[in-house]
Amino acid sequence: MNDPFDVYIADLFELSILDLLKRRRLDAAEMLVNDPQRFSEIMGQDLARVVIVSDLIKSAPLQKRAEFEALLVSESIEVMYPDMGELRQTMEKQRDRVVAQFQNAGVFCATRNNANLLMWAHYADQHRGVVLGFKPDLERDSYLRLLEPVTYTDTRPSFYGSIESMAAGIAPDEATLRAFNRRLVYTKSTHWSYEAEERIYVPWEVTEGKSASYLPFYPEELAELYLGCRASEAFKSEIVAAAKAVNDSIVVYQAKPAKDSYALEFLPLS
Repeated sequence: MNDPFDVYIADLFELSILDLLKRRRLDAAEMLVNDPQRFSEIMGQDLARVVIVSDLIKSAPLQKRAEFEALLVSESIEVMYPDMGELRQTMEKQRDRVVAQFQNAGVFCATRNNANLLMWAHYADQHRGVVLGFKPDLERDSYLRLLEPVTYTDTRPSFYGSIESMAAGIAPDEATLRAFNRRLVYTKSTHWSYEAEERIYVPWEVTEGKSASYLPFYPEELAELYLGCRASEAFKSEIVAAAKAVNDSIVVYQAKPAKDSYALEFLPLS
């Protein structure tokens, strides 16, 4: 991936348990104030003492609440949760399972926008290459039917759940792990939203010892060919011949710079 954040999971598992609890301090504070009984059960604290603290916080001014939050993220929180070692082992197992699911996964990337100037510059050899236009055959069992749009956001997907699930040491099942993997694959920064990307994520697709695999498609699904405005005549002849060998009915377009705007125009050649 050319984006270092794309399907990047290493730093998601470098957090200590204390760091995790600090990150969930607001969740813990809200639970303490609004549900002291549940807080008592999760944190293993005496309910009567928790209720007293909860009532004090409710009646305290904002400055005192801020002081409480500072206390909540201090090292003293380790005393509140004595089973950190067991929780750490549970989370390490979860990490290993997530990493294992990515070892041989395959990702196919496409775009809904065939005219974006940045895409042509980055992925089509500075407009000297081509764009292949696929149209999924919805009547047959086509891999391309699995394409899903990427979600663009400023917030990275988080592997860790609520403080309640962490404190309970709840390990996600396989379905939950797969859902997390999908969020990683189908989520990118808003900086890349111009790509209008769609992807196919296939776990266990790449066989051992291989660096990639190839998804089959029906010849008719290769429906369009867009030639870059800087493509050489020799290259265009070669690529058109190769495309027509796959689908003789493919529609070929020639890209050219628009006269009055920073855009591309596509002229049909066949």
